[in-house]
Amino acid sequence: MAYPSKKTPQIVRRFLEAIRNGRSAAQACKAEGMPSTQTILNWVESDPDFAAQYEKAKEERGNYYGELVAEISLAGLQGKYKDSGMLRAAIDGLKWSAARMAPKGFGDRMQVEHSAESSYVDALKAVQTKVEVIEGDAIEAQPLSVRARDGSAGSKQAKKQTMQ
Repeated sequence: MAYPSKKTPQIVRRFLEAIRNGRSAAQACKAEGMPSTQTILNWVESDPDFAAQYEKAKEERGNYYGELVAEISLAGLQGKYKDSGMLRAAIDGLKWSAARMAPKGFGDRMQVEHSAESSYVDALKAVQTKVEVIEGDAIEAQPLSVRARDGSAGSKQAKKQTMQ
């Protein structure tokens, strides 16, 4: 079977649509009038725009698989599938694929971002200086030394003195 190797907008559209609808590249390339998988790989390597479109289509395929999990689960609950083991295997496979193709929506990892306004050194400096308020007037007390506890009784007395 001769595969077309010329990239036309129609072939690209048909290929990407097949990917979005849950087909693998190998399955999409088996359709009549589609290029070989090697041709697709060559297009991905040589055309950054096509590569970006292909990645987006694969992510959309992951979303499709995620939605398919819900549909299959509901059908299983309605009793349309008799073999629960096979149903579970299908759902697990689709969930795994969806998590890899569309990690933002179906991934197992949570990405947590945080930032600090100042460093811990600044926080320690702020703690080190104690402000006492006497009858509405703020006066600056002597700086407290910040040190690690050594567990001895002497350090507990020092701590009590600084707290008073």
